[in-house]
Amino acid sequence: MKISTGAIGDNARTIRASLPENVRMMCVVKANAYGHDSVPVARQLLSAGADAFAVAIVEEARDLRAAGIECPILILGGAGEASLREAVRLGVSQAVYDVQMLDVLQDEAEKCGRRALAHLKLDTGMSRIGVRGMDALEGILAHWKRCPNVEMEGFFTHFCVADTDLDYTGRQNAEFEAGLKRVRAAGHRPIAHAAATAAMLNPAWQHDMVRPGIGLYGSCVPEIQDRLKNAQ
Repeated sequence: MKISTGAIGDNARTIRASLPENVRMMCVVKANAYGHDSVPVARQLLSAGADAFAVAIVEEARDLRAAGIECPILILGGAGEASLREAVRLGVSQAVYDVQMLDVLQDEAEKCGRRALAHLKLDTGMSRIGVRGMDALEGILAHWKRCPNVEMEGFFTHFCVADTDLDYTGRQNAEFEAGLKRVRAAGHRPIAHAAATAAMLNPAWQHDMVRPGIGLYGSCVPEIQDRLKNAQ
């Protein structure tokens, strides 16, 4: 299979040009950049305007750091204790959704003499990982006060049917915004993000940042499909 990293870069520029200037672009390069080779793809995306990267597991973040990529990286998936501790040492952000994860990050941050970075995930309907419901959200926010070395760099959710059910996605977004108000009331000022490829061009769902994934490789963005290039 022949892969064009140039096409991926062009797609990223097309997406970047379709977003407001104040909306950041976190490019998803999980699963070895969807099989396209994460390091050269990440370098191409940086030159095309990527502000940050998202991966699934700590090993993928390690590969990017080892290649000299120093921009913000978010680990989207769940993680065991060893992975959480490595995330702190690498200086990358970890998705968190329970107090045990916070405690490990706090402990490792104290040992390393640095701040840990985390993005709090609210499950609004995807039903994978995330804090579920406002009571649980209030609980983890209360516990966060005991973890002063863990910075809430981001607050996010994941839309599950943005390409097929706009009403449901709107309800997910409304729950996310309600959660964001509580997060801010607790004193945090995170980057808010919810939209992946299918929702990223809807102004109501862009918030502070969007997470283009499969769209970077040439598909699933009807609004600009005629301007995207297939990367394979």
